Amino acid sequence: MKKVLATAAALATAASMLAFAPGAQADTVATLEVTVAGTLSITAPLTADLGTLAANLSAQDTAALGQVQVTDNRTGGILTNNWIASVRSSDFTSATTSTNLLASTINYKPGTVAVSGGITSATPAATTAGLALDTPVVTTLATATNTASWSPVLTFVIADTVVAGFYTGTVTHSVV
Repeated sequence: MKKVLATAAALATAASMLAFAPGAQADTVATLEVTVAGTLSITAPLTADLGTLAANLSAQDTAALGQVQVTDNRTGGILTNNWIASVRSSDFTSATTSTNLLASTINYKPGTVAVSGGITSATPAATTAGLALDTPVVTTLATATNTASWSPVLTFVIADTVVAGFYTGTVTHSVV
């Protein structure tokens, strides 16, 4: 009987030691992608005839670009439907002259922003330092799907030294 009790005590001690003994473990790092339903998009005219502008360093000429529109149909998985629209431009170049209209001398005025949907605030901002880099031009605060549109004007400072001719550039709008 003593032998049975001693064996039982030994087994109980061993079992309790195993329960508290350090063991091996294996970790798994798991990733999960949560997507947002819907899209955030921007549209702008494919082409724009900006008309005729005069060379004159002391004056600025403006040209209407056409309507730009942002549509935010994102739902689920986001806290807000805020977005920022930006614009940049290439230099305007000519196939027949050696002069360029530099993007750094072109500015952008979004004008009035028409909004619908969940936008609580839409703030337009005219550029003053040119369009060589992405420059925010419309910032919104929104709580639901929304649409905003504006008809921007480009402002050119064309130096007296610019040669007469046809100039072409690309104005790029983006939204994040």
